[in-house]
Amino acid sequence: MKVKRLEVEKRIKKIIINKLKSRITEEDIIPSTNILTDLQFNSVLFVEFIVNLEEEFNIKIENEDLNVNQFFTFEIFIDYLMDKYKL
Repeated sequence: MKVKRLEVEKRIKKIIINKLKSRITEEDIIPSTNILTDLQFNSVLFVEFIVNLEEEFNIKIENEDLNVNQFFTFEIFIDYLMDKYKL
């Protein structure tokens, strides 16, 4: 069963908010939000975020796909997950 995009977005926002210890709100995360600069994800936070995503959606994100610079906006990251994993 495909999960609607809005549900995927909401679940990922929840992970981000939990990861950042509530420094931001769901409303702060918009399609153009930059994961590195706006959310201030360092490499450790990004890897932890990926692990959380894998657990949340029961997927395995391949190592070659783990380029933090590739997913610089929230929207690009959602597009990647929706396309690659058919969420």
